[in-house]
Amino acid sequence: MTNQDQKENVKWGVRQRLEFMERHLYWQGQINRKTIMDKTGVSKAQASLDLALYKDQAPENMTYSLSDKTYYLSSNFKPLYINTSPEKFLRSLPDRQIEQISLPTRSINSNHLRILHKAIETQSWISIEYQSLSNNPKSKRTIAPHHYVSDGRRWHIRAYDFSVSEFRDFVLGRIIHVEEIIVEEPLANQGWKCQDDEAWSEYVELILCPHPSLSKEHRAIIETDYGMEGGQARFEVRKACLFYVVAQMHLFDELPNPRIQQIILKNKLEIEKILQVDKRS
Repeated sequence: MTNQDQKENVKWGVRQRLEFMERHLYWQGQINRKTIMDKTGVSKAQASLDLALYKDQAPENMTYSLSDKTYYLSSNFKPLYINTSPEKFLRSLPDRQIEQISLPTRSINSNHLRILHKAIETQSWISIEYQSLSNNPKSKRTIAPHHYVSDGRRWHIRAYDFSVSEFRDFVLGRIIHVEEIIVEEPLANQGWKCQDDEAWSEYVELILCPHPSLSKEHRAIIETDYGMEGGQARFEVRKACLFYVVAQMHLFDELPNPRIQQIILKNKLEIEKILQVDKRS
């Protein structure tokens, strides 16, 4: 039986403790019976059984010190139960250990959100009154929403807009009225499908590089910051979200000071062409 098979056969309660043990082992560098007893409330005998089970499933993950009866993180550690993502770890820390900067948020009407969410769950239409920065500040739309999108500053709803017969994004805070629409015909006859949202299904690759005006030493620091390989970092983003990523990272900004604009977009011309074709409302 493989480690994965053993993992799948573990009961839920035991699995929760094994996840705790592995997380503590990885991030604290050690684990022992007392820690397990104190943190999970199990008996000494159960803590010993849990340690034995984990050791059996992942024998290379820890080494035992007889002098202090403690298991220590091994250099051969490979996670079996946890995600060792630093971002996930930092977000899981208690409030007393972190200071998270709070920026002004865009207001969202909870009743509007409730109706929008129901429309997503039931794959149905809704009528909204929407205010934008365009020449027509307020307009009534019939939309079929299918996903939420956050650009880090505000929330949008991705939806099919029947007034223009295309998929668009709507800022949740700019929706000033929402009404449910009773749709009696089958979904297949409603004239839209989430799968038809090509910009949502298609991914675009962004290639980031350190600003060329930085010194060799500073470029090396930026490469480390972004986990670059060969002087560049590649990542994919939904075409529908491309505009937000470019704006948030200031990738089209022409800042003369490389210490401020530390990264550039290597495939900028390609991305500009895509955004010109995929203009937003």
